[in-house]
Formats: sequence, C-alpha cells, structure tokens
Amino acid sequence: MEMDLHHRIKGEAAVDFTSISTDTTTQGNILDTKGYESLDLMGIATGISDGEYTLKVEEGDESDLGDAQDVPADNILGSLFQIDEYKDNSPLRTGVISKKRYIRASLVSTNTDTGVVIIGVIAVFGHPKTMPTQEQV
Repeated sequence: MEMDLHHRIKGEAAVDFTSISTDTTTQGNILDTKGYESLDLMGIATGISDGEYTLKVEEGDESDLGDAQDVPADNILGSLFQIDEYKDNSPLRTGVISKKRYIRASLVSTNTDTGVVIIGVIAVFGHPKTMPTQEQV
C-alpha cells in the first residue's frame, strides 16, 4: 500500500462502549463536524444474547443539539445499521450526509431480555478542509 489515510481521517467515540440489557435509547456524544466534509459511523458489538440494536442519527446547528432532528433517510448512505445476535463481532457502518454542524448517534435497543452486550459506535470523519488532520489525544 502506498496511499496515506492516516492524515486524512479523524476518529472519535460517537457512542461510548457500554453494556445494554434493557429496551432503551442509549444516547451518544455530540459530534462537531466543523472542518470535515464526510462522516461514517461504525458500530460493533460482542456478547449478544438477544435483542436488536438500531442506529439512530440526529443533526442540528446548536452545540447542545436543542434543535435535533433525525437525519432524513435520503441523507443516510447504506442504511441505519442494526446489530443483532447474528452480527456479533461484525463491524457495520452507515454513512451520513448533512449540512448541519452537529451530529449525534444513538442506539435504540428493542426485544432485550438479558442483552448483556458490549456495544459502541465510532465516528470516522473524512475529507478534511485542511490536511494533515490534527492528532487526536
């Protein structure tokens, strides 16, 4: 391989890795997209005994997402991924197109009895307006 991806993307926790064992919405972190032109959300889970865990993506211009609205279906690349027992340890991804500055990914869990899942979502920002991207701590 001869191409450099390292200086062209930035990773950030969209939904912190956690254990989910009830039907709930696990709200993620607010992501500031300033300086980037593209975003992919990548999820992975392990230890799934039951339930479905579906990605929800909101957008807005207020830093606290007080104006949050679901990203329109036409602006979702692929589909909102759903993790279940058949996708244990399988990375899944969803692309997002948005003209809004702030994005929040959440996981909506349904049909969980025991769940006992460790699940998280990573945001991968691409097409930076300036390169190389700043090193993340």
